[in-house]
Amino acid sequence: MPDHTVTLRERLKYLGLAVLTVFNTYVCASLAAFALASLSDHQLVLATVPLLCGTVIVTVLTVAVLPRASWRRVGLGPGAGRGVPLGLVMGLLGCGALVLVVSSLGWARWVPIEAEALRFDLRATPVQGLALLAVGATAEELFARGLLLQCLARALGPAGAIVLTSAGFAALHGANPGITALSTCNTALFGAVFGVAVIRQGSLWLATGLHLGWNVAQAVLGVNISGITIRLSDLNLRLGRPEWVTGGDYGFEGGLLATGVALALLAIVWRLPESGAPKPMLWDAPHGDRGARARGLGGIDRAVGAESGGPVGEREGR
Repeated sequence: MPDHTVTLRERLKYLGLAVLTVFNTYVCASLAAFALASLSDHQLVLATVPLLCGTVIVTVLTVAVLPRASWRRVGLGPGAGRGVPLGLVMGLLGCGALVLVVSSLGWARWVPIEAEALRFDLRATPVQGLALLAVGATAEELFARGLLLQCLARALGPAGAIVLTSAGFAALHGANPGITALSTCNTALFGAVFGVAVIRQGSLWLATGLHLGWNVAQAVLGVNISGITIRLSDLNLRLGRPEWVTGGDYGFEGGLLATGVALALLAIVWRLPESGAPKPMLWDAPHGDRGARARGLGGIDRAVGAESGGPVGEREGR
């Protein structure tokens, strides 16, 4: 977990880096969207690929420039083979459980698909659809829970970082059709689930798998995703009344049933064993030579030894 012995100077430095990360990502994503618009008019492509491009560019530059940064430290180290599949299964099961509940209670019914009413009809190209869903989930996780979360965790502590990034995650969905106060709260709650997964596991892999599994299950089972109609199969589940429980046309995230699933996932993620040995993250205090004390950003002194997964003698002070 992040070291809480942090000077005000260092907190402000990492807070500034978080603000700079958001601004630079916005600029790079806008430029990518402008360039991509001349190559494709597919709205799902334009809604997902630019954010991924912008976030990757900013992350790559940060890893190259910031002395203590590395791919492992921003959450992209080993562990994808375990974290992503586990997250996928958890997301699929969570959504599948909701489908069983609403179907058995008569709160939803299967209806024919009206293709002309679908915003994104990807039944003819399911592989492309899965790829775009993967791009969208990866982009949002790398942006909200990658460098940004970790800078905020160093500046404000893990709880403050999760609260801010979850609020920002909800704001990303603020223009979605049919948004309500409950859907906004649920989106923020799912953001908290993903944030806790990153803090507990020391990587982005479980959170990304969870996010993707939840979205894919809704698209396959015929449920709207945050108010957007995306279909990968011929299944089409219309959620009925009471809409404040089921979510209605917004999808599960607009109802209290999703609140319950999010809280259950939060409890599960919190209780999952941490993956292997502790991994040095960007939010950790800087380490120095074995047996020495190192002075890093903001003048933090800390007795140190070798970092797990990192070379002895790594330090940031320059």
